Formats: sequence, C-alpha cells, structure tokens
Amino acid sequence: NMLVAGKTMAQSFMANSATRLHPTEWSTGTAAGVAAAYMARTGKTARQALESVAEVQKLVKAKTPIDWTIPADAYTAK
Repeated sequence: NMLVAGKTMAQSFMANSATRLHPTEWSTGTAAGVAAAYMARTGKTARQALESVAEVQKLVKAKTPIDWTIPADAYTAK
C-alpha cells in the first residue's frame, strides 16, 4: 500500500513536460494526502480505495485546490 505523488511518478518525457510545474506536483501531493486520510478513516486498503475511486475523487475535488494561479487583481492597488 503506497501512494506515489510528485516527482516520484514514472512517466514519459511528454507527460513530464506537462506535469513539471510546481502546482501540478502540489496537486498530486495533496490528492495523495486526501486519499491516505480516506484510507485511514475508513480502514480501506489502497486496492479497496481504488474500487471506491469515485468517492475518493469527490473528496479530492472538495478538499484540494484545483487552481494555483494568482488572481488578476492581486497586483492592483487597493
């Protein structure tokens, strides 16, 4: 039972080019953390959590940021 996230993912050059930005790494890390918390709370193994992937995805969507961009008005004087 191991959840792998971030730079430890095995992937092709093209996939790495698409995921090499820090926000993507942060997102995979936070998603792995939510999945680990789900498994700890429910007592499920990684295989059992995979069988309940829709429930895990719902939690990830609710508990992790999906947009790491800075709002356009962040640089305007207030």
